[in-house]
Amino acid sequence: MKEKHLANFSGGTSSQYSKEVYVPVSNYSNFPRYIMGNNTSSVFLSDPKLLGNTISKYKFAGKMLENKDKVLEVGCMEGFGSIVLEKFVKKLYAIDFYRPHIAEIENSSYKPNVTFGAADFLDRDKIFGGNYNGIVSFDVFEHIDPKQEDLFFEAMLKNLSQTGVCIIGIPSLESQTYAQEANKKAHINCKTGIEFRKICERFFSNVLLFSMNDEVIHTGFSKMAHYLISICVNPKIKI
Repeated sequence: MKEKHLANFSGGTSSQYSKEVYVPVSNYSNFPRYIMGNNTSSVFLSDPKLLGNTISKYKFAGKMLENKDKVLEVGCMEGFGSIVLEKFVKKLYAIDFYRPHIAEIENSSYKPNVTFGAADFLDRDKIFGGNYNGIVSFDVFEHIDPKQEDLFFEAMLKNLSQTGVCIIGIPSLESQTYAQEANKKAHINCKTGIEFRKICERFFSNVLLFSMNDEVIHTGFSKMAHYLISICVNPKIKI
């Protein structure tokens, strides 16, 4: 086994000792190969730093909701961020209204500890299990028709427990100057930090607003933020 392991190395200058103790991944054989969905793969190959941002957002949400018993993710796309989030919480249910995203997850050889489903979060007759300790929704609200944004928050209140935590993230309105044309067209409901806080405060008694630039989440000036994240607690009303 040692000879076979050493035969994998190129060159002759590095010591045999350093090669003997080198372990690439100790438990890689315990996991199937993860193949990213079409959307995630295209993002990685065209602008990989965006996936770094995604991991940072979901790690932040995971730390805020660590060990929560029951968490709902709204807008999971192909489950890339869900894989990060599920490592922090006990049970994760993730939905997306675009069926091909869910199909990509179902066809993947890697099955994270997540229950996925295709659903429109704004459907008033759906409760998605209800009484969640936490709800996470990144990159969804900017796609909500402004005329329906109240429905979005009403669905949050309908599914969140009275002591639950809601985490919502959107690109800032200021960032759209630098957005790609396709994103500008699709982002129909971006807001400034002040506007974002105000809409959240209509439905929650306490709203903590964070700014994000690249992978860094901070409390800096929201008008200079590329991305906004609000942590909302204490729902004002129960739907």
